[in-house]
Formats: sequence, structure tokens, C-alpha cells
Amino acid sequence: MIKAFLIAVLCCIMMRETLALSCRAGTYEGVAFGSPACMPCTPGFYCPNGVVAERCPFNTVSFGSADTCTQCADNANRGTDPDHVACLLADAPKDIVQFNSKLVLTSSDPVSAYTTLRYENYLYILIRIKQVNNIDPTVKNMIKVYGGRTFANPGPAQYERYSNSKEPYMLLPYTSSFDNVYLTIIGAPDTTLTIEMSLMQKRS
Repeated sequence: MIKAFLIAVLCCIMMRETLALSCRAGTYEGVAFGSPACMPCTPGFYCPNGVVAERCPFNTVSFGSADTCTQCADNANRGTDPDHVACLLADAPKDIVQFNSKLVLTSSDPVSAYTTLRYENYLYILIRIKQVNNIDPTVKNMIKVYGGRTFANPGPAQYERYSNSKEPYMLLPYTSSFDNVYLTIIGAPDTTLTIEMSLMQKRS
């Protein structure tokens, strides 16, 4: 009797494991609420066989539940953001940096930076730049900022928004949740800047 019971339990366990292996492409084997489950492939990964999630290769992106990654087109093999959800534009400088909330200027040369938007259901994004400190307190740093999404190296000739003040800000229309916003920042060296991003006018 005990032997039959153990065999039945073992069969149930094997059946559960077998069922857990039947995930479709675009998903992978995971655990939800303590039980095996098919999980949607996360952005930046692809799940070709329904078993494991694999990181997208260089110069490719994915946007969730993908069984393949999408090749970045016409970007001169420039690459993507670190999470493989947004392709960099072809004119992105090789020394472009990704920013989140803080950026330190080391010279008066223009700094090229970008961030990847991951927000949905908003109409505008507000980017505000504040000067935290400067080694020389007598310097009245006027920060010039060019920004946009059409050009990866926005400047006086090509930009969507321009601001010139001690605390410049830009209001850019929202387009998609995986969209790069590019900035060219010109300021005094040894200055720490904080970059704040706010979402405005949420759609109903």
C-alpha cells in the first residue's frame, strides 16, 4: 500500500514537471506563487523555445514576450541601451553616456547623454537639470542644454528643445515607452548636475 502511494506521488510530481516544460515560444519556465508557470519573456530578452530567457545580442532589441530579437536598422551598428530595449541612433557619439539621475561634468566640452523612457499613458515628460555644486563658487554657471529624439547629438543646428539657464528644463512630447531622449549639455567643469524626470498630463 505504501509503495503504491509513493509511486502515485512520484507520478504526480513527474506530471507537473512535464506540464511545466510545455511553455510556448515567447515565454519561459518560471515559478509563480510557488508553482511552475510559463512567464512572459521580459523586454530585452527573447525566449525561442519556451524554456529559458536569453539576452538579446548586440545591436538588437525586444519589447516583451518575444521569441526573437529585432535587429536595429540603419544605426551604423551603433548598439542599444544596456537593457536592449532601444536602438541608439546612427549619429550617437562613441563617448555618449547613459544618464539616470546624476551627471558630473569634467570639462567645458559638450557632454552627450541619453536616457531610455519606460513610461506609458503620459503626454509629456519634463526633464529638469539642477546644478548641485561647483568648485569655484564665483562661477555663475549658465548650463546650455540641447535635447531631442530625432538627433543623437543635438546642437545649435539640430535640436527639438533648447534651454539656457542655471536650472534648465525641457518639456518633450511623449511618443513611446521605449524611446531614447538625447541631451547635449554644456557647462563648467567640476560641476555635478542632477537630472530629474517627471511625467505630466496622464491620459484617462
